Amino acid sequence: MADLLSALSIARSGTKLDSAGTASLTTGATAKLKAMMGDNPMVSFAILCVAAAGQGQAKMEKAYEAYEDTTDYYKEVNKYSQEAAEKQRDAADQDKATYMSSGMVAFCDKNNIGYSTKGNDKKHNEDEWQNLRDGLDYEKNIASTDMKMAGAKFDQAAKDCDSAQQMAVDCVKKNTDVFGTLAKTL
Repeated sequence: MADLLSALSIARSGTKLDSAGTASLTTGATAKLKAMMGDNPMVSFAILCVAAAGQGQAKMEKAYEAYEDTTDYYKEVNKYSQEAAEKQRDAADQDKATYMSSGMVAFCDKNNIGYSTKGNDKKHNEDEWQNLRDGLDYEKNIASTDMKMAGAKFDQAAKDCDSAQQMAVDCVKKNTDVFGTLAKTL
């Protein structure tokens, strides 16, 4: 069992993920796992399953980070969308243009969300606020879709990890059963 825990640790720390999220083991991790396998094919298979589970955990962690990032972005877009709605109401109620907050300007500039620069200021009338809200709502829809996709990737990585762990457990159990039967017959 200690070998399997060591294999899991080696696989987790020795996993690298490319930009597409494909997991692979470093050369050093591969060499360590091969050295652990020995002659028993059941133990070798269990170690490979545990290594796959370790890779799955690394993919899960990356998928969760992506989910957190998209969730944070969605919250920020939503915050500025609500702020734009308030500013638009204020502009309509007061029948005069209202200013964008510096935070909203920075967010829009950073994320390439267009807004009116008419008058060379950050002041908007009701229609200009509507245009900005439309752009923010569009971004919010994209962020919502990204969140769903990141959540689905996380769920799939968790299932893959669970499956690999279960295969390792089944393999160890089968190995134990085989040796138990052999011991009884000898």
